Amino acid sequence: MTVGQRIRNRRLELEISVTELSKKIEKNRATVYRYENDSVEPSIAQLLKIAKALNTSVTYLLGDTDNPEDNSWWVAALDM
Repeated sequence: MTVGQRIRNRRLELEISVTELSKKIEKNRATVYRYENDSVEPSIAQLLKIAKALNTSVTYLLGDTDNPEDNSWWVAALDM
């Protein structure tokens, strides 16, 4: 699954509209559609905003985990 597919799937899971997500990440709706269609790749800064808005992790969006609610890497990072 691509980054764009993961963004779209998570947004739909949470029943968040494109308009609502665009406001949360301070981008216009067209940009969100471009992210979801993989026409444009979000920057790291934008991935962080998207992850926060979708209550998930960047690792999920990047495909390192298939569990959108798995934030265990944060716990491991904090324990270091």
